[in-house]
Amino acid sequence: PVIPVVPVDPVPIAPPVMTTQKPLRPQGPFVPIVRTTSSTTTAAPVVVTAGPGQAFGAFGQLCLTPNSELQCQSAQDTVTATNRNLKCEKAYDCCLCEQLICGNEAIGCER
Repeated sequence: PVIPVVPVDPVPIAPPVMTTQKPLRPQGPFVPIVRTTSSTTTAAPVVVTAGPGQAFGAFGQLCLTPNSELQCQSAQDTVTATNRNLKCEKAYDCCLCEQLICGNEAIGCER
């Protein structure tokens, strides 16, 4: 049989220390601790391009590429109709327009 080795001079284990004092309670107004975290990584920008035959309008919408039949040729153009009839009849006619003005303060727009 194998006999376990017992140290000749073992180190005694100290008994737990017992206290008779009550634990301290924090006093006064309490201030909440708010932890904020910040991200050190940033997402790569997403580049969106218009497809063939398309252009972005004044508000980011996809329109047809400007041609002579459209009311606006760029996203900064304004169409003004002083005769109370705004001509945006065909698809994409006024898609690129930044602003449509029809009539004035005295007379409104008929159509």
